[in-house]
Amino acid sequence: MVRANARGFQDGNMAGMTISLTAVLQFANDEAWKNKIAQEVLSGKKKICLAITEAFAGSDVAGLRTTAVKTKDGKHYIVNGTKKWITNGVFADYFVTGAKTGIEFSFEYLSCLRTFGI
Repeated sequence: MVRANARGFQDGNMAGMTISLTAVLQFANDEAWKNKIAQEVLSGKKKICLAITEAFAGSDVAGLRTTAVKTKDGKHYIVNGTKKWITNGVFADYFVTGAKTGIEFSFEYLSCLRTFGI
């Protein structure tokens, strides 16, 4: 039996969306992409989650080991690393994640669409 008014149920379904969609709306620089994600998530057609926690760093963003390197054409990132304990990660269509970009003490928030291998 599900207690839909129970705090855990609401937090499990809404917390990841609230945190990650806020990052997309605040930091995405492509208005069309931002609006597409927001419309799909707020309508319930797609799910989004925040993928920050790593096995070796926990949720300490300064200790992230995941890296993101731009492709030669500058259009995409190649993300290499692991994330763990991601609430709703199993169901999510989009992931907002943190990764080091090679600049000392700098990282990017990336929004990734679920594809093969993710």
